[in-house]
Amino acid sequence: MQINHPQQLILTAVVAIVVTVLALHFKGYLRHSTTEDGIIYGGFSMVLNVPDMDQYVSAKPAKQRAICAQGFLMLESVEGPSKMGMLVDEKRRAIRCDY
Repeated sequence: MQINHPQQLILTAVVAIVVTVLALHFKGYLRHSTTEDGIIYGGFSMVLNVPDMDQYVSAKPAKQRAICAQGFLMLESVEGPSKMGMLVDEKRRAIRCDY
């Protein structure tokens, strides 16, 4: 098989890819992530229960709520639009919970 016009073949392939991506986008099959989708909540720490040791926490509640869903600990925002995500450790392993 001899290709007589390689430029037309390349142009056709590029146009086909662009048209496919645009069609998928307008049909809603492509989801573009935002910066809020990958929010990393830092600053969580664990308060250990040690006998005969006083422990103090703030009386003001946090801006997140923990929910146990299907055996995993989920964090949900209580302010603004509802956002929920799975709580993971520094190696991106899911934190389990019992309910």
